[in-house]
This record gives sequence, C-alpha cells and structure tokens, in this order.
Amino acid sequence: MPAIMASILLIHPGSTEYDEQRRIQGRLDLPLSDKGEHQVDDLAEMLADTPLEVVYCGPCESARSTADRIAERLDIPVVELSGLCNIDQGLWQGMKVEDLQRKNPHVYKQYQETPESICPPDGELAADALKRIQKSVNKILKGKSPSAVIVPEPLASLIACSLKSKRLEFALCNKADKCNELVEVLRDDEAIFRDGQFARRPAPSK
Repeated sequence: MPAIMASILLIHPGSTEYDEQRRIQGRLDLPLSDKGEHQVDDLAEMLADTPLEVVYCGPCESARSTADRIAERLDIPVVELSGLCNIDQGLWQGMKVEDLQRKNPHVYKQYQETPESICPPDGELAADALKRIQKSVNKILKGKSPSAVIVPEPLASLIACSLKSKRLEFALCNKADKCNELVEVLRDDEAIFRDGQFARRPAPSK
C-alpha cells in the first residue's frame, strides 16, 4: 500500500479478551489476545513504509504492547505518557456492554447520545478526562516528528472528536476489529489542544 503521509496517526491497540467479549475495560490492565497480536503484526507491516519517527502510547498493557510491536518493525522509539491513561469507567469496568444496556437502559441511551453528561459510578467524566490529558496531547502536537499515538477506547475517540471538533461520540469498549482503523490527524503549527477543541494560539500583542 502507498505510504501514509500524516503528521499524527491515532491507533487503537490490538484487541484483548475483554474487547472480544464486549466488556468495558476502562483502566483495567489487560494483555493483547492472540487475535490482538495478529492484528498488531498485520498493522505493523501495513505501516512499514510510513515515515513515522516516534510512537506515543498510554500506560495500559495493550497500548504498550501494540506500540512496542509497531516500533520494533519501524525501528523507532516508544514514549509512554502516563497522562494518556484511559478514562476511568469506575464500577462499569468488567461489565458486558449488553448487561449495562439491559440493567440501565436509560443511562445507556443517555451515554450514547451525550456521553459527556454521564459519569460511571466511581468513574470519571469525559470533560474531566479532557482536562487531564491536555498536557500530554499538547506535548505530542508540539513535536516536530511524524508520530503515532496508541490509546484504547473511549479515550481514542475522545481525542479524535476533540481534535476534529466533531460531536462527542464513542464506544464503551474497543471494537475487536478496530485496530486497523487509522485516524489521521494533520498537525498545524499554530494548533493547540485546549478544552476539547483545536484552538488557535492567541496572536502576539503588538
């Protein structure tokens, strides 16, 4: 395939057993499944001609393993950023999505329509997550090297929707076949990540 010419690629980790069971992972630290390892190896080959110079990842095992495999194939470094830890899904973590939908249909419907308005029990609001990751995302945006960013759902969609100024929508768990869906984010030298949107730096005062 032709080389992907992007400043930043947003990549989902390979799947875990929780993804394949459609369970909410949140911050639970799970390894890649056999399927996930094959996904990442295929993705690494697909990216072989992509001019990436660094891979950033969140601290969870699936993101780190995905980053390590891609970086090894491309012979580039991995930078783990603790600020890119996934959204805390609280007491929902470990639940099957269908069980949440069955037990709390109203909450599930509201989460689908306006995810920023729902905080899982003992969990984290999407708006709070945006503030928390601001420093890490800005560090990546300010970098001069073409890079990949590997984070799981729902954090991946949260970042993508915010950078592209799209309506916030995301899944409670990774789709088991989503690893090869690449989200391209073109870098703008004047862009910064602030309050969940691509904002412009203030013009210098005269």
